[in-house]
Amino acid sequence: MDVMNLVKRFVPFVAALAVGIFITSFFVDIRGPRLFRMDMNGRGHCRHKMRDYDRLQRENYMLRRQLEEDRFSMPQQSELPVPPPRVRAAPVGPPFGGLDESVTTPDNATRHHHPKK
Repeated sequence: MDVMNLVKRFVPFVAALAVGIFITSFFVDIRGPRLFRMDMNGRGHCRHKMRDYDRLQRENYMLRRQLEEDRFSMPQQSELPVPPPRVRAAPVGPPFGGLDESVTTPDNATRHHHPKK
């Protein structure tokens, strides 16, 4: 009798699972990752991906070597010529504090609103 109870519970479960997978197959690709699927010639994509990976590793290694060679062929920081320091020009004109008395002005020019006494 225990076997009949097991069958009564197991058969509907298997049937529901099969119907669910069948309906799901319309909406989702349930075949598995593309990396391991076989192509039309019967060879897997894994071999193709590994070749690409190896090619990219070699290219990366060559680029790093080229970068190191370029780094060694460039002049070092201490070998670059240092530009001379900039020469500052002497200030021209009066300071910001006001007019300098040594600046010559005509006698008839008035500096104030009030005439001189």
